[in-house]
Amino acid sequence: MTLTENTQSTAAFHNENEVTLTTENAPRCKHCGEEMVKMAVPREANFNTAFFWVCFNDDCAYFKEGWAWMMEKYNVNASYRHRIDPSNGQEGPLAVWSFDALKDRIFN
Repeated sequence: MTLTENTQSTAAFHNENEVTLTTENAPRCKHCGEEMVKMAVPREANFNTAFFWVCFNDDCAYFKEGWAWMMEKYNVNASYRHRIDPSNGQEGPLAVWSFDALKDRIFN
């Protein structure tokens, strides 16, 4: 990802598909195409952001296939959801232990 400056003088990140990721514009999940939502990051977590963009689509292939992958690799009943850190554009998995895990942290 490359850092650019948008017209509102806030950082915007572009991935290989040139999708703008800002704190205002919700990106789409690269696994299912659904619009991602803001999830509040716990204050105790060691991240330099107040929220992540997260795909909470229960039909997302990344989330659905994660259950089997986590059981096969780690023998745990867990999965993960796609997340993006808006402060630096870094993408990665967000571990979840149920379909409803972390949904109480969604906000607009």
